[in-house]
Amino acid sequence: MRRKLLKAVLRYGITVLIGAAIALTLAWTRQGEVRQIAQPGVNQTLWCLSDGCFVAGLLLTGVGVLVWVSSTGFFDIFSYAMRSLLVLFTPLRSPEKHERFIDYKTRRAEKRRPAQWFLLIVGVVYLALAAVFMGLM
Repeated sequence: MRRKLLKAVLRYGITVLIGAAIALTLAWTRQGEVRQIAQPGVNQTLWCLSDGCFVAGLLLTGVGVLVWVSSTGFFDIFSYAMRSLLVLFTPLRSPEKHERFIDYKTRRAEKRRPAQWFLLIVGVVYLALAAVFMGLM
């Protein structure tokens, strides 16, 4: 139980730190551009933080959605197609011995792990944080 909790804290913590690094780096680099647009003072800082959190949230949410979709087996057809291309275009493998798609899909389903939600959750939190910063302006 304690080990699972430690793993979860590490996953979420590292993901939050990566998102914070992206958000703060982007916010810091955007300061020069925002000075020409926003009112001086707190508005500029909130604008930069909103931009940084939005980009970090968008990246983390996008990767989280891809990880979630891949855990459903959606991309199995593409990996099977790549393996089939090797059979078609190389003389080293015979088509008779090539695994059928239904067997491949069943084998992959047995190995598949449950979805990892931490990337998606942290990404949505960063998107919400960007909305809060935008609302405070």
